[in-house]
Amino acid sequence: MEEKVIKLEKEYIDRITELQTKFVDNINKIGQITVELSNLNAIKDSLLNEYLELKKIEKSLVDEIGNKYGYGKLDIAKGELTIIPQNQ
Repeated sequence: MEEKVIKLEKEYIDRITELQTKFVDNINKIGQITVELSNLNAIKDSLLNEYLELKKIEKSLVDEIGNKYGYGKLDIAKGELTIIPQNQ
């Protein structure tokens, strides 16, 4: 059996072309979102690491003050530390 070549109507060619264009646009948008998510995840990881470092600094400062003066309630506005006696 011999192959038969037919000429498609312009309407079909236009619809196929439009569909291909939409596929390409969709795939490009998915790629952009993937890159943006990757960037956001990198930013999130960086912020989380910074937060953990800040927590370490905070703990070190609390321990430094606690070891020097004792532990208690801090009033930053007044610059006062109310020492709470520790039960031993």
